Amino acid sequence: MNYDMAKFGSNITSDENAGKIVDEILEIFGKNESIDLDFKSISLMTTTAAKEIFKPIVDKYGLEKISKKIRFCNVAEDLKIVISTAIDNL
Repeated sequence: MNYDMAKFGSNITSDENAGKIVDEILEIFGKNESIDLDFKSISLMTTTAAKEIFKPIVDKYGLEKISKKIRFCNVAEDLKIVISTAIDNL
C-alpha cells in the first residue's frame, strides 16, 4: 500500500501531524500489509517528528519487521539523514 507522507502538509515538524501519521501507519500495519512511505512532496522533516513517527512502530513491531514491511520512496538525501538518525537513536 502506498502512503503519502505529505497527507498533512509538506513539512512534518509537529507532534500533532506526526501523531496522525503514525496512527494511520499503525492501522495499516495492523492489517499485516506492507507499506510504501512516499516522501515525494515532503520538503522538511525534523528528527523529533521522525522519532515520534517511528518509535511507536518499533516499540510495537520491532525494528526487523519495519525493515521488511516498510519501503521508503522518493526520499531526498537530507531527509534520508533525518530518518536514519531518528531510527538509529530509538
